[in-house]
Amino acid sequence: MATNSTLAEVIHSMRSRGYLTTFTIQHDCIFCPELDTTIAPGSLTLMEQHEVKALDKVTKREVYGFRTPENVLGIMTNAYADFDHKGFTAVFSQCSQRQRQR
Repeated sequence: MATNSTLAEVIHSMRSRGYLTTFTIQHDCIFCPELDTTIAPGSLTLMEQHEVKALDKVTKREVYGFRTPENVLGIMTNAYADFDHKGFTAVFSQCSQRQRQR
């Protein structure tokens, strides 16, 4: 994905590749509204990460692609960090990082 892609372009691309659910942070956990379930952050694996300019064209927004142990792919942004940076970092840091292939 090009570094100058918009948030909508990145999300559209990810959706077309199977990232069909949405993950949000609620009460120190990850919530998936489509599955109506809470997911422990440590059970998610970060598969991809994109940085795009926000709508104001000044700040940056990050878009993350995660996989659950059941192979459900979902999208989360760093929007929660705008309201609670420490809380976002605490939850996000518990997620597993995919091992990069060499």
